[in-house]
Amino acid sequence: MAVNIVDSEADAIVPAGLTITAVVGPLTVTANNDTGNSANPVYGDTATASGAAVGTSSAGVGAAVALNLVNASAEAEIQTSSTQPTTIINTDGVAVTAGMLGASPMNAFGASATSGAGANDIGVAGAVAINIVNDTSQALIETGASVAAHGGNVSLTSLNNSTDTTSAVPVPGSVATGGTAGIGASLALNIISDTTQSEVQPNADLTGAASLTVTASSSHTIMTTATNGASGMVGIGAGIAIVIASDQTTASVGSDSATPLVLTGGLTIGASGSFSVVSVADATAATSGGIGIGASVVVNVAQDSFLADLDRGVTAAGAISVTANPVTSPVRPPPSPAKAAHPPPPPLPAKAPAPAAAGPRTRRRRTSPPSPTTRAARIHPMFRHPPHRTAS
Repeated sequence: MAVNIVDSEADAIVPAGLTITAVVGPLTVTANNDTGNSANPVYGDTATASGAAVGTSSAGVGAAVALNLVNASAEAEIQTSSTQPTTIINTDGVAVTAGMLGASPMNAFGASATSGAGANDIGVAGAVAINIVNDTSQALIETGASVAAHGGNVSLTSLNNSTDTTSAVPVPGSVATGGTAGIGASLALNIISDTTQSEVQPNADLTGAASLTVTASSSHTIMTTATNGASGMVGIGAGIAIVIASDQTTASVGSDSATPLVLTGGLTIGASGSFSVVSVADATAATSGGIGIGASVVVNVAQDSFLADLDRGVTAAGAISVTANPVTSPVRPPPSPAKAAHPPPPPLPAKAPAPAAAGPRTRRRRTSPPSPTTRAARIHPMFRHPPHRTAS
């Protein structure tokens, strides 16, 4: 059994109630979190377990359980609070950034379990892999803050990229084997919450800016694989892959009726990225004249949102752009239904030809070819198997 628990926070905060003034140069607030990046020296946000039992005993049990729990966040904020509702910034521009390091940053999270078993009588192999991740990147100017940019540029940028890979599989090239019974089962579970947010919140005053850029970008791929198999006089194989995922990517400038936004440059608000879910379940049961049962199940519950929002009046000397540009891949079903393999039944004995009837010869009546309706009703071989049920 392998258990990996990670709680990683990168926070860059301007606390509530402060007044910050810089005669020359901008205020820069930056938080980067690469806790799952393979380039990070302390990289290790995955759990891997393996278990196998092979021998000549009457029963062999191989089990593997991998559990990965991750809470990772990068938060860059100019804050306010109920007791200190005003934070005043007087600088030559402001840059608030919550992101990652490197040219092509990518955090990798996951859990992997591999199992196998073999015995003279009963062989049982079970693999369970569970990956639970809460991953957040936020760049905020909170409600009540007052930012005077004095002719400088203002930017809020958030970046959050990750892959979540969970697999529960048998030992390569093997299945659970027993002379009497073989049972192989796998469960792979991904529970993912990803949040990427850049926001000038409602009633956060912003004055004197040249240009304003508010962008949020994310890339998330969730891969879940559960396969297993068994062989014996009775063979039972099961594979179950489950995904529960939420992805929110938001770039917004909230309302402020008291202080309209006036820019000597342009305004860009953009939410972009990609979201993909790939789930595979497969099970095989092989038996020599007994009972073979193979069952595979995929359940995908996934929701993603990309929002670019402008909710206050703007006067700008340059261009104004508000864009949401996601690339979302559909949930992919398993490549094939579960299989229960066993030898084909023996062929039926051939019937002896019927003796020819005595009597005078008669002309054989010609039958008409099948009607077009009959042809249309034929089922193509690819649709003859029962459908594989997938809930998404």
